Amino acid sequence: MVVDIDRFERQADGNVNLTARWKLVHFQSGEIVTAAKYDKVSTPVDQTLDNAVIAMSSLLADLTAEIAARIP
Repeated sequence: MVVDIDRFERQADGNVNLTARWKLVHFQSGEIVTAAKYDKVSTPVDQTLDNAVIAMSSLLADLTAEIAARIP
């Protein structure tokens, strides 16, 4: 599994963005089994740092769920 996170930050408007690319590579052959790009924005319930962190955690959880769903 290779995951490249291109952007994972709180934006000036308070929204949180996670942009990543991932691929599952067969260990022996080097063949890419599956791959995808992830790009989502989450809006925290308010502008506090605590809620920005919660929004970031939610995006990471969503990314891992998408990856898990695509693994054969």
